Amino acid sequence: MQGGERLDRQLLPLELCEFAASTGERLHIEFWAKGEKLVSVMLFQYRKTSEGNLQFVKTDSLAAVELSPAWKRYTSDHEVTTEQVEQVGLAFGVNEALVLDDVEVTKSR
Repeated sequence: MQGGERLDRQLLPLELCEFAASTGERLHIEFWAKGEKLVSVMLFQYRKTSEGNLQFVKTDSLAAVELSPAWKRYTSDHEVTTEQVEQVGLAFGVNEALVLDDVEVTKSR
């Protein structure tokens, strides 16, 4: 790459945290963020195999958020509807810059 050229960036998913969750649970997600362009908030869903390993089931897109250079608080509510889910991973997909702080997920039935 020569000076001044810019690489085309693709969406890079960053799985921030994994935790136990099951079908029917409601998740309230809050985070502070700043950055450039869009960030996709996703929930990776897994079930356990008979051997005890995690098997990917589905990705739910929770939101596409337009970021700003200033810190801003974002929230999202989501119900786990996929059958037999036992573990989820909160992920953020970015194609520019993203800075996160105080990411919190609370569960309720």
